[in-house]
Amino acid sequence: MADQMINGLPVKTNIQAGDKALISGVAEEYLIDIDKLADIVLNKLTNKAFALDQGTMTLLAALNALNSNLKDSGWIFPDISNFKVFNDGEAEKVRYRKIGKKVIVKGIVSPLDETKLANGASSTIFTLPPDFRAESTYTRICQGTSQGIFLLQITANGNVSLARYRKGGEYLATVQENTWLPFYAEYVIG
Repeated sequence: MADQMINGLPVKTNIQAGDKALISGVAEEYLIDIDKLADIVLNKLTNKAFALDQGTMTLLAALNALNSNLKDSGWIFPDISNFKVFNDGEAEKVRYRKIGKKVIVKGIVSPLDETKLANGASSTIFTLPPDFRAESTYTRICQGTSQGIFLLQITANGNVSLARYRKGGEYLATVQENTWLPFYAEYVIG
């Protein structure tokens, strides 16, 4: 091999089982099976520690961390209190899910009976479990029936509540039984 110029060898773009690679070793040149070389390179890559934003970790640990951040809980349908699902339709059902660190809460409800909201009171629709809770109170303004506007509150203790219902410029002390109250919220946790 020493007599032959390496640059004069044919170039291949596809490798086949049993192909060999020429290695310029510390002591001498040698041939190695291409599959064995791939195993050695893969083993080195998977065991090497890389300095990343999340700290020093192996490639596999980094991939596992990335995949765990993208886990999807799927839709979870909680028991709701003080409210019912508006029209009992499938699309209106109250639900929540977590995809990675993003939590989504949505549904359409109406009160079981007149819901009292006087003096800034709120009425809890349901409570999120600990792994889905916002770090601090999350609020969102939502549009309801006939120009009705309300505040959706998701508190750090997991309560998903309706508050401050108003029509036009007037805050109402009660929300009527068949009032349409759609809501959608998403926030990041952790």
